[in-house]
Amino acid sequence: MTSTSLDELLSRFTEETKTERDKGTSFELLVQHYFSYDKLQNGVYDKVWMFSDWARELGRDATDRGVDLVARRRDGSGLTAIQAKFYERDRSLRQSDLSKFIASSTDPIFTSRILVDTTATELSKNAQYLIKSQEKPFIHIKRKDLEESSLDWSAILNNLGVRQRSGKQPRDHQREALERALRGF
Repeated sequence: MTSTSLDELLSRFTEETKTERDKGTSFELLVQHYFSYDKLQNGVYDKVWMFSDWARELGRDATDRGVDLVARRRDGSGLTAIQAKFYERDRSLRQSDLSKFIASSTDPIFTSRILVDTTATELSKNAQYLIKSQEKPFIHIKRKDLEESSLDWSAILNNLGVRQRSGKQPRDHQREALERALRGF
C-alpha cells in the first residue's frame, strides 16, 4: 500500500494532538475544508459550519450530540448533518459508532445526512442496516473518496493553502484541434 498526502496529513494529526478529542477536532476542520473547497462538494454546498458555531448562530443548544458539521445546500433544499469519524484505517464502524449521530440528526431542520470517515473497511452489517432503515438521504464518504478529492492534500500538508490538483491538460495537437473546431462554429 502506498502512502498518500492524505495519509501523511492524518498521521500528523495523530502525532501532534494530545487527546482523541483534539484529533477529532482536527479531522472535523479538515472535513469542513473538504466541503468548502473540493470542486464536487463546493458545487453542492455553499456554506459549512462547525456544529457549535451553527447552533450558536441560531440560538440553539450547541452541546455535542453527534452532529459535527452542518452544510447548507446551494439549491436551497435544506441543511445536511455531517459526522466526521477519525479512526484507524482497518477499523470497521459499528452501529454504536453511528447511533448518536442518527438520533441527533432526526431533527426536522436536517434534510439529509453525511458520514465522513477515515476507515478503509466496510461498515458493520448492523451499521449498514441502520443507515438503510433511515428515511432521510444518507451519504457515506469514505477515505478513498477523500483521497480522490480535487484538493491537493500535499499543499495543505505543507502549509501552502488551498490548491486543486492539476488536471490533465490537452496536448498541443489536441489543443489545435479544439481551436479549429471552435472556429468552425
